[in-house]
Amino acid sequence: MKKILLNAAAFLLILSALTGCRDTGNNDAEDGRLYYTDSNYPSSIVSVSANDSNDGFLIGAVNNLQYTGSVARNYALRGQGYIFFYNPGVSNSELFFPGDDSPSFPSPLDTYTVFNAAVSPDQKKIAYAGAGNNYFIFNIDTGIPPGITAPVTHDAGLTTGISWSNDSNKVALVYEPYPYQIAAWNTVNNDVILIGPSGASNINPAWSPDGKKIVFSSDANYGSNIHDVFLSEADGSGWISLTNTTPAVETTPVWSPDGRQIAYLSQSGGPDSIYVINSDGSENRQVTQTAGAIGCSQISWSYYGTKIVFLADWTGTNQVYIVEPDGSNLVQHSTSSGAKTNPVWLDK
Repeated sequence: MKKILLNAAAFLLILSALTGCRDTGNNDAEDGRLYYTDSNYPSSIVSVSANDSNDGFLIGAVNNLQYTGSVARNYALRGQGYIFFYNPGVSNSELFFPGDDSPSFPSPLDTYTVFNAAVSPDQKKIAYAGAGNNYFIFNIDTGIPPGITAPVTHDAGLTTGISWSNDSNKVALVYEPYPYQIAAWNTVNNDVILIGPSGASNINPAWSPDGKKIVFSSDANYGSNIHDVFLSEADGSGWISLTNTTPAVETTPVWSPDGRQIAYLSQSGGPDSIYVINSDGSENRQVTQTAGAIGCSQISWSYYGTKIVFLADWTGTNQVYIVEPDGSNLVQHSTSSGAKTNPVWLDK
């Protein structure tokens, strides 16, 4: 595979899942690299070994995308394949392969406005929220921008997730008008299934690794944007509330790679802390203890699911932290003074 490098962007979205089998054995010293932006390097992406913070290098910009300090949530599936970088609401973007060391190539969507995006697990398509409040599907190999238009629309100011099914045929989208709803769009036959309680604000969809369920946030229990974590069958049936905490807001659920656990952010007791719950609703536990007025954000699982990487402003600026799902072995991974955004853990 040709090696390719990229630029720096304020907002990072990668989404290409490895199609082969994954060894989920004991991975205490899990390999791989973290990718994130750093305000010290406004036109580069930082790539750092997950096990050695001194083993790092910069991926240079081609389109001169600049760090903007965006804290918009990134949605990531682990794996080797395309990474799609973009500045939300700005018409420049880039594609590259993680771990590569030759010049990057411009994204075919470079001149198109992108608010949010996700690369399909088969690494052939990009679903993105674009101009005119439309969602599009772009074929990486053969497509001509802007791509196929979805039958639902988005709110340009809302970046609460685009999630592909494991077969790369369906996409979960948040669509307007308020209260926001989740649509599972079949890109093959153009069917749309609504996910979650009607009349509630449903956001943050994430398809399970096996494609059978969708986890999301909904304010159906208490209204007024007090969200809990909900789980639904992928066909829209059998939705349940996994959490039921008031007045805490609980959002941004993220599946572990094996589909057995879900990490999410909760304001129970104060600013956002990380919690992990089993996908059957059992063993809900707090992973991080947030002190002061600043909480955690932008959570993502490591490739094998033995760690969670996230941001926290506990030292005066956003830094990258790593913790195990049971709350043990919390470490600050990044140490430079620059503010970090969008950490993603890839296998190389």
